[in-house]
Amino acid sequence: YITTGDAGMPEMSQDQNTVVGKILRINPDGTIPDDNPYANAVYSLGHRNPQGIAWDRDGRMFATEHGPSGWRGFAHDEINQIISGKNYGWPEIIGDETKDGMTNPVLHSGDDTWAPSGASFYYGGQIPQWTGNLFVATLRGEHLHMISFEQDMVKSHEKLFFEDFGRLRDVVEGPDGYLYLLTSNRDGRGSPASNDDRILRIMPMTVISSFEQCVEAGNPVMESYPRQCRTHDGKHFVEAISKIPSWIKDIAKWWSLGQITDQDFALGLEFLIMKNVIVVPEDTTLEESPESNIPSWLRENAGGWSQGMLSDEEFLQSIQWMIDNQFIRT
Repeated sequence: YITTGDAGMPEMSQDQNTVVGKILRINPDGTIPDDNPYANAVYSLGHRNPQGIAWDRDGRMFATEHGPSGWRGFAHDEINQIISGKNYGWPEIIGDETKDGMTNPVLHSGDDTWAPSGASFYYGGQIPQWTGNLFVATLRGEHLHMISFEQDMVKSHEKLFFEDFGRLRDVVEGPDGYLYLLTSNRDGRGSPASNDDRILRIMPMTVISSFEQCVEAGNPVMESYPRQCRTHDGKHFVEAISKIPSWIKDIAKWWSLGQITDQDFALGLEFLIMKNVIVVPEDTTLEESPESNIPSWLRENAGGWSQGMLSDEEFLQSIQWMIDNQFIRT
């Protein structure tokens, strides 16, 4: 199976005698399969810029496709279920528009631009709650799109790792049962980090009993899905950073709500400081009398920071106060 774009000639996508704007199907030796819908390699037509292809365990074929970018509007990227001989409408229809003889996408991005790329169904077993879902890497969207189906209909869909790793080129299930992501930040359109581009392995949530164990394992405390990847040794975060990681805001929120004990929160901060995940400014000190319990205003600060009402720098002052008053040992 081969995907082809319209090469800037959208009207050719509707011509079954050309290979422009099509999904093609050929035998390994280059010949045409006897059961192709046409006498040539064309398997489906009416595509603008199809990208990734994936099959589920029932043999259903799905393809990702970039929507218009110009005279026909913008956005409206598509996820299509591909059926032999079907016409997917480009450039006659986009999104929810309809026309006799043309097939609508099972999901489209509306006015949002995802720029979907590689796709893969997941059956690996390492993250059981994801079994059977379709995963789509997005470039401009900078996220992994997870789609759940019920028969031929989309049951739910959500964005994972939004803006965590930049542009995502491909997603694939590995032989070890994990999902792997390929970033694409050095293709002239992204904002590459110092260690881009990367292949990332998505690790499942582990059962933990304390904040420190959570950080040691390389996983945040989560109930739905993991938001951090590990390095190749499986023990540490992708890179040491001098800014408080965004996932720690989740921990701060739970502490502010009393779902994490003072001791566990303080021990976790000690560990993060020791590992240089959090770098506390050396010249920041708040004068206050030592207290036997962490004061309530610090808990309120943590809650405010988790909701974006305090900046990282302001919350670092709270951490520095905890150091000065020996709630945290460095």
